[in-house]
Amino acid sequence: MYWKMEAVAAVETVIACLRSLSDHPYISAILTCGLVLLLTRLRSTYAFHYTAKNARHNDEPPIAPYWIPGLYHAPSMILNGPAQFFTSILLQYGDRLPLLTRVGALNFLLISSPEHVKRVFRSLDMDMTFLKVQIFKKVFRSPKKALDFYKADQDQFEVERRITYAHETLPRKLLSGPSLTAMTEKYFLTLRKNLAACGCDREEGMEIPDLYAFFKDVIMESTIETVMGSALLEMYPAVVEDFYLFDEKLEDFNAGTPRFMMPLAYDARDRLLVKLKEWDLASIDEKEGLDEDVEWNKWGSKFIRARRAAFRSMPALDANARASENLGILEAASTNILPSVFWFIIEALRNPDLRSRLKSEIEECTTDQSERVDVVKLGARPLLQSMHAETARRYLAIVTARTVTTPNFTLEFKYGVRKGTTVMIFSNPLAMNTSEWAAARPSTVRKPLEEFWAERFLTDEGNFSVEGIAGCWVPFGGGKHMCPGRHFAKNVAVATAAVLLGEYECEFMEPEKVGDAVPKFKGAYAVLRPKEKIRLKLRKADGKPG
Repeated sequence: MYWKMEAVAAVETVIACLRSLSDHPYISAILTCGLVLLLTRLRSTYAFHYTAKNARHNDEPPIAPYWIPGLYHAPSMILNGPAQFFTSILLQYGDRLPLLTRVGALNFLLISSPEHVKRVFRSLDMDMTFLKVQIFKKVFRSPKKALDFYKADQDQFEVERRITYAHETLPRKLLSGPSLTAMTEKYFLTLRKNLAACGCDREEGMEIPDLYAFFKDVIMESTIETVMGSALLEMYPAVVEDFYLFDEKLEDFNAGTPRFMMPLAYDARDRLLVKLKEWDLASIDEKEGLDEDVEWNKWGSKFIRARRAAFRSMPALDANARASENLGILEAASTNILPSVFWFIIEALRNPDLRSRLKSEIEECTTDQSERVDVVKLGARPLLQSMHAETARRYLAIVTARTVTTPNFTLEFKYGVRKGTTVMIFSNPLAMNTSEWAAARPSTVRKPLEEFWAERFLTDEGNFSVEGIAGCWVPFGGGKHMCPGRHFAKNVAVATAAVLLGEYECEFMEPEKVGDAVPKFKGAYAVLRPKEKIRLKLRKADGKPG
């Protein structure tokens, strides 16, 4: 009884204090604001759980709890950045998806069901225009005239003057088939040359103190020469250095972080755009720069030259807009290729049995006369295909977004999604969802999804297959907007493995630390870098061309 009397007395004391404080106008305002925030949070939390349990046909998905009416989740996204904001939502409510987040008037729908993912990718009521415009505006600094062109109805233009022709048709055509084969061969030879130039062919070999930093230079430089041509590197030797100054702050550009908070990144972007503009104009002055017959010359791959010619036919894309477009190509190459190549090689070197099997596959695809590997043939081997798919599953944590273009898009005949909502699909939570993988294809979870398993995508007959798991494995997006550069990214990883494993002796200098460097990522999306430096010694194998 005594404790009850004390509790009542304490409550009466608190109430009396609040009444006395409320007489002060500033404190009264603070208390009122605090009460509004608290009531908003309580009400939105109740509404979230009620809607999740009792949604009827065509109801809007539940909205994640928030504090501020009208602004909803905007303060959290602004303060933490999109990646961290969505990570916190997934960690708190990941088992309750689909759910909506709101940033002022903007709606973002988060989904995690493979069936929902497949529904979105198959739908004709989705497009990427809104996302594309935001990225080109905030990240690549495209001029307003170009942004208006991206937003315009493309049906009013001739087919080859539509932005979809340059962004979708040309990549599908020229990043596959014979052109892909030619680009792969060019990359293989360029990487060989660049490794030799770094000193890797010295008799005593070469010690690399930070393999990721080394790959950032040599892989990116080889990729730029392959895709964009050697003239860009000749005109702009600092392109790789400036690119990574810009790339490290990509998320901050996307969030709208002002210049005074990251001046080095803004300065690097300015230099990139100026130099890419100069390179583009110089290529137009040269006959070779627009030659669409040969597969490669110093002004770029056939893909880049065809793209350049297409952009010239679009009046809205002046030299500044084309520079922004080319910065986008550099970013696309880095986003998919570097993580794929790096972790492909690390996992190959970590496992002696896997390394031995890969070397055997490489030898079988190597011609005796030229010591040249048929990389396309090698990449078609089931083990290599499965290993690349597993590398993408484990190490490419990407976000795919689509915007609803129909007045009411339905998920599972249950939730109605209003026009203008951006649907967000995160590859990492899907890649780690054991129950969904087990239901889709039980053989894929014979080893835990947290573990790298090179054979995960092989059938019992030893064939490569992604059948049944299309909604779980989405590191390159899906549907008609699936990443057109995914085949080139795979071939770059395979070609890099062919050079390093086939022509060099590779040895970790601190093998006991490699496992600690592997990230265990549970967030929404990010570029997965090693947590620690990985040291490697390279030495040219006996009898290999130098």
